[in-house]
Amino acid sequence: MKETLLFWVTLLAFLVFDNLIVIAKGKDCLTISRRGRPYYKSRQRNSFARRDVVFLNPINLFDRVISVERVTLSEDTRRYKRELRLLESLARDLNSFAYLGYLYFLYIIINCYLSIVFSFEAIFVNLLVGHLLIWICAVVFAFLFLRAQELPKGKVVSILVEALFVPAYLVNLNKKFLRLRESDICALRLHIRALKRVADDNADLIRYELLNQTNAALDEESDPSKTALLQGFAKCLKV
Repeated sequence: MKETLLFWVTLLAFLVFDNLIVIAKGKDCLTISRRGRPYYKSRQRNSFARRDVVFLNPINLFDRVISVERVTLSEDTRRYKRELRLLESLARDLNSFAYLGYLYFLYIIINCYLSIVFSFEAIFVNLLVGHLLIWICAVVFAFLFLRAQELPKGKVVSILVEALFVPAYLVNLNKKFLRLRESDICALRLHIRALKRVADDNADLIRYELLNQTNAALDEESDPSKTALLQGFAKCLKV
């Protein structure tokens, strides 16, 4: 029984740690909805091994993020719309891996229960066969859905190989594939766009206060590079 509990605890630990996402310096992350629309979600940043990390919900396989720029305020409208279309297309294709992950997650829970009621030896072959079948389905999905996506093929293959040996990675394929993609969408600009669409007086007051502070900083700033950044921020804040 102790060995059985150790196995399931280890599997759970892999699943939890796989949802700790490292955020690089100067970067931010946006949450991607099921339809592929990026939106800003306030997430607590923690320090782990001297690096910034955020924790995703390991139970919600659609709690997924993409790495983006934090303070780049320049924007090309055509490029921005193209990026949104690409993200939406990628998210729709990755949804198949999320549903497959839920199926496998349920399968693991059932086998965990059976291993406690009977024994781990009684479910070992069943667990192994089920794992291989789900992994084969994931490989087929990758071949069908990810060929046309702008993802590094070598890293896709590497993730699939890792998932063959680590069940938690097989559950999280949807999130892991999305993390291979980076976007030049600015998290700050996208967040302010969302604030402009909210019919909330408090949001307007916050935006106007930020605009006043930015204009005051512009009057005192003499560094051209900082002035350009502040001007971009002021433009972003305006209605």
